[in-house]
Amino acid sequence: MSNSVLPEDGRVKEGGWGANPDPNSWKVTNMKDDLTLFKVVDNNEVNVADRFRVQANAQQFIEFHKSKQAECGEEKVWNYIKNECTSGVELGDILPLNPDGTVILPGGQAVQVIGNDLVESIYGNQFIRHQSGKTGGTFEATAPGRRANVVSQGFIVIPQGMVGIKSGKDEGTIILKDNHGPGGNMNKQYKVWFEYERGGAVNGIKLGREPKHPHTEELKKVEYVNQPRLAAGEKLVFKGSCQDTNDNGVRLRMDYKDPSTGEWTKLFDHVDYGDDDRDKCYRGRSGVQDGIRVDGSVNGEINRDNDVDPLDDIKGEVIRTRMLTPTQKQILAKLANGAIWSREIEPDNSNLDDGHDDPLSFGPKPDH
Repeated sequence: MSNSVLPEDGRVKEGGWGANPDPNSWKVTNMKDDLTLFKVVDNNEVNVADRFRVQANAQQFIEFHKSKQAECGEEKVWNYIKNECTSGVELGDILPLNPDGTVILPGGQAVQVIGNDLVESIYGNQFIRHQSGKTGGTFEATAPGRRANVVSQGFIVIPQGMVGIKSGKDEGTIILKDNHGPGGNMNKQYKVWFEYERGGAVNGIKLGREPKHPHTEELKKVEYVNQPRLAAGEKLVFKGSCQDTNDNGVRLRMDYKDPSTGEWTKLFDHVDYGDDDRDKCYRGRSGVQDGIRVDGSVNGEINRDNDVDPLDDIKGEVIRTRMLTPTQKQILAKLANGAIWSREIEPDNSNLDDGHDDPLSFGPKPDH
């Protein structure tokens, strides 16, 4: 049968599972619940399609979508769920971070994520602010959308020579159920935060909550494993989940990629019940986005008067839809760099008291 048509069997779930849209990242494997059937998964083992009776049909599914992507050309992206060419990635869409350190940009181009190169999914909302009469810079990137149960993936790089607003030190945060964006009240979010030393080194991460801005408190009785130690300029690659549990708690887990080995390692896996205050247990669709934020700038050189206006036309823009000017490159090189992608997942229904180390949820549980 020709690869120009879809096979008669196989299924794509309505709305998909949140897989990498690039068919060049797909492969065929057996379904776990019925080894006589086959499915197509992406580079992160997230389902693309399932219920193929014959392995060749699953491969034909991949080849069909590869051919459709080629027909779309460089300016558009083939949407395998809608079966149509689209104009590309919109603000807030998922751009998976591939195992080889690339992201797929609008038009299907794979671009390497290296150091402080600006290859995140969006340029973010970089802005300059003052605190206590001092000038400082802030890098911020967000994944807009209310998600009751969420998995987020991304990276943060604090460049060498970083100087914060707070006596040279400052903090970076990965914020789940973030309420700092449009429609939020800046209160009631979970924060995975770290303080970096003057110069950019990171020596540990904590799990906290922000009940009322700007007060952040550390969660109690969190068991941390394998705290990261990052030199300035090293990339913190993370993936984390926030899920409502079946006993009125919220399960929070964070893994990161050890820069010395390249292997994923667990940082914490904790169920929050509000630490004796139910109002501090943030269940349901309680946030307006997920985000990352790092305060400070290289050598403290950000100047509000000179460095704000040149960034206005790239705030929130999808990567490479606008060319960076030399001035913009110089300004952005003084800030931290990073990206975050988020998607909705299912609540956690595991037995939290069985003594097993349940894996990090990374994508909706597939239907079989």
